[in-house]
Amino acid sequence: MYSRLDDESDVLFVTDQNDKPLPMHTLFGTGTASQKKVYITELKKICNPKDRDTRDALPEEQREAGGKLMEKLFPRLKREKLALQGDHITGLRLYYKVFTLDDGNIAAGKPVLVAERPL
Repeated sequence: MYSRLDDESDVLFVTDQNDKPLPMHTLFGTGTASQKKVYITELKKICNPKDRDTRDALPEEQREAGGKLMEKLFPRLKREKLALQGDHITGLRLYYKVFTLDDGNIAAGKPVLVAERPL
């Protein structure tokens, strides 16, 4: 149990082309938390030289960082595991979502599409 909640928490997740969430660890052999760190690291490489925080990243910068992550992830895709998710999957998407604590209430931001790749 946590003694206090941070004011902000974020998550990175993978979906099919219709935005149905998929199990990242099953498909890529790695978890969402570790891949979120890779995404944030890529975003820092883009934003920090411009003296900007990653929270102020422009949509095109988020997509650039997401694209780099997808390039690293895609070779790890376990296609046999993907086939078990259904034969309807024609593409994969990566989303980044931020949750904030506002006056004791959790507010969920809109998921941001940071990468998309057809199969």
